[in-house]
Amino acid sequence: MRPWLWNLAQRYRLTGWVSNDPQGVWLEVEGERGALDRFADAMQTEVPPLARLDAVEVTPIPLVGDLAFVIRPSSTHVGQRRTQVPPDVAPCADCLRELRDPSDRRYRYPFLNCTQCGPRFTLIESLPYDRPRTTMRHFAMCADCAAEYHNPQDRRFHAQPTACPRCGPQLELVANGHRLAEHDAALEAARQRLRAGQIVAIKGIGGFHLACDATQNEAVQRLRQRKRRGSKPFAVLLADVATARRWVEIDATAERLLTSRERPIVLLPRREPLADAVAPGQATLGVMLPYSPLHELLCEAMPPLVLTSGNLADEPIARSNEEALTALASLADAFLLHDREIRVRCEDSVVRCDGSWVQPIRRSRGYAPRMIRLPGPVRPTLAVGGDWKGTICLADGEEAWVSPHLGDWEHPQSVSAAEAMIDHLATLFSIEPQQVVCDRHPDYFSAQFAQRYAQQHGIALLRVQHHFAHALALQAEHRFPSDRPMLAVVFDGTGWGDDGTFWGGEWLGVQYGQYRRWGQLRPLLLPGGDAATRQIDRLALALLQRSGEAWSDDLPCVAATTPHERRLLAQLLHRGIGGAVSSSVGRWLDALASLIGIRQVVDFEAQAAMELEALADAHMPAEADFSATLGPNDTWIWDTTPIVRCLLAALRRGETRAQLAGRCQAELVRGTVAMCQRIREHWPFDDVGLSGGVFQNVWISQRLTQELTALGYRVWQHQQVPANDGGLSLGQAWATAYQHDSATR
Repeated sequence: MRPWLWNLAQRYRLTGWVSNDPQGVWLEVEGERGALDRFADAMQTEVPPLARLDAVEVTPIPLVGDLAFVIRPSSTHVGQRRTQVPPDVAPCADCLRELRDPSDRRYRYPFLNCTQCGPRFTLIESLPYDRPRTTMRHFAMCADCAAEYHNPQDRRFHAQPTACPRCGPQLELVANGHRLAEHDAALEAARQRLRAGQIVAIKGIGGFHLACDATQNEAVQRLRQRKRRGSKPFAVLLADVATARRWVEIDATAERLLTSRERPIVLLPRREPLADAVAPGQATLGVMLPYSPLHELLCEAMPPLVLTSGNLADEPIARSNEEALTALASLADAFLLHDREIRVRCEDSVVRCDGSWVQPIRRSRGYAPRMIRLPGPVRPTLAVGGDWKGTICLADGEEAWVSPHLGDWEHPQSVSAAEAMIDHLATLFSIEPQQVVCDRHPDYFSAQFAQRYAQQHGIALLRVQHHFAHALALQAEHRFPSDRPMLAVVFDGTGWGDDGTFWGGEWLGVQYGQYRRWGQLRPLLLPGGDAATRQIDRLALALLQRSGEAWSDDLPCVAATTPHERRLLAQLLHRGIGGAVSSSVGRWLDALASLIGIRQVVDFEAQAAMELEALADAHMPAEADFSATLGPNDTWIWDTTPIVRCLLAALRRGETRAQLAGRCQAELVRGTVAMCQRIREHWPFDDVGLSGGVFQNVWISQRLTQELTALGYRVWQHQQVPANDGGLSLGQAWATAYQHDSATR
């Protein structure tokens, strides 16, 4: 803002000054009335790309008689900090031109940037944002960089991370404890190793990646084994849009996302296949374009590269050189390092795109820590989310900051990463939490952390029901009025319910910060507990038993189990013991995927549901009868037995797996709409919210939205935070605005 305001003042021949402090930007301008008015208009209509203008306060002051307009040193006085911290963004066009220009002094320099691009959040240590309060404080500017930094006519005027090959960070390649190359030679050596099928750990802006050649199946499979990745799909780095079009389908929306300054990973329909091990069983491929000058250079004359987080599965991404050399020693054959410190871990963001339908899957680099404005005020609050896809949220007043992705709370490293993130965001925004919020599940690691945090700091501990938090996250990001009724349809894998069972197929009426469970999927026993979430043939057998259908040998789920296993499972199911009870739509989709023969065992969450979506014939109609009965507490219970019988009939008459998968999803959509209609007969509402990880399924989300809209409903979906558990912390924070016993316990 400051360099831009300086140039704006020159345009209108105004004098005065501008300065930063922890609360924002302050300036005094004086000149002719007309010029002042034009300056004020331009200040609100010509904001630079990386600036965010939340409010402008104008106060007339007596004429001072300044002779020039100057940038004053930043103030660090103690006070409430509400300056927004900018996210890290991709190189601008001007910097890319310099990167490719042999006559430029920053030619092929991997760390060039200016006021309009480059790292921000991951190198800021405190506010106000000045070089001494960033990790660039270790690099003294050379005379040329200093001249640019102090020249108001230069686009690097007050560009805090600015540097060049003479005075800035440098590359080195390390393998087996030895430095093998430096500078551009290190980059070239890393590329040679990638071409040779090796795995290279690469230090980026927010942490380390593990990279390999995405066209070499053996290299990709080796990376899977070392990282303990199972079959979970990898994302790939491609040089540009033209290259990406060979591998994925790209429309105007996808191109806009791929080339945006945020540069997320975008999940897009596949075209030509890469190595089989890159994204097995998936109809989509996660692709990203270079998000830093280093990655621009890395892609030169290279095949597509797998680029995955530098960590073991679901742990936090490695941040420092020392951490990476230790934690990734068994994963990488070589390390491409640099000496610019990373203050904050920040993984790649992931976005799902299909035509105009866009939804965040993981909100991190490029988006975090953008402030989300709440529908109303809350006390200073820390919310810790759930145990998976961890994020934390700090909120105060009408402002909330959701952290980048932190990993799963079951890993001690994730707890340490969360503690560091809490301290950092609390310091940046001067928030001292007066309450901490967590999930109601008694065994969640995140809930145990919240309990310890509350005791250590002497503050209140609040617990919010999992699916209500999903609904409130959706309402918070849309600033949905609390007095307007919304039927929140929340479908996910699991969540602790009020009755001590696991929920996950819920129709919640939400109004005035309270919720009522109007509807649910009929609960299913998960025989063997957690084992059933991996061996999903158990879920299919439970569904058959509950539906009164025989375990015939011609069914894939029956053929996958031994006679001994079937006898044991039959006893457990007959007695109704040996496992949790769940209304989860995620588990129900797993059961259907097993029933129709897609797979019987999963090695990562939602694998079967993702493959179900990938296979589904988009044109299959729903044929099963809808069946719902009124259960305890006047809750409508959707019985899916007719769907099971319909699928069995279709399976036995020889329908393809694509047709069967299409039927599964079509039946879910039609049943969901029927439940909404049934509930509307008893509770008036016009707004339907869709939240929970199941709604990352484009097939289901788009068709459900179309059908509900055709019936006159207003349909709300996530746009700022993920529908999955990555958005829970925002919903938990917003729940504290109400303080009702039904909302928080």
